Amino acid sequence: MIEIDVKAITPVLLTAFSLACGACRSTMMQVSTHHYPAVPVSSVQIHYKEPTKPYEVIALVSHMNSLGFPISWEIAAVREEAAKLGANAVLIINAKQRYPFITGENVTATGNAIKWTE
Repeated sequence: MIEIDVKAITPVLLTAFSLACGACRSTMMQVSTHHYPAVPVSSVQIHYKEPTKPYEVIALVSHMNSLGFPISWEIAAVREEAAKLGANAVLIINAKQRYPFITGENVTATGNAIKWTE
């Protein structure tokens, strides 16, 4: 049986956890004067093309990570931020899968949190 000295590895684990937490970031820029109650994430649609329904842009939302997680994780994070703002949908305007350890660039998804006006 292998014994692990928890006290000895605690600083390493804390450092790894801190780096992982600091490697992801969400940003939100409110562009509407209207404020809506939060909605369930499952009710927020994801669009990659301009919707035909009339809508109001509530905010620009973005999420990035520097650990190389899949772009689908970033799109899901953008959807979660939009749900907090009461959006009906997110229009993805930029999504880039990168490999930070190779290219030095972050994985990023950006979208407009939108509310239907009809």
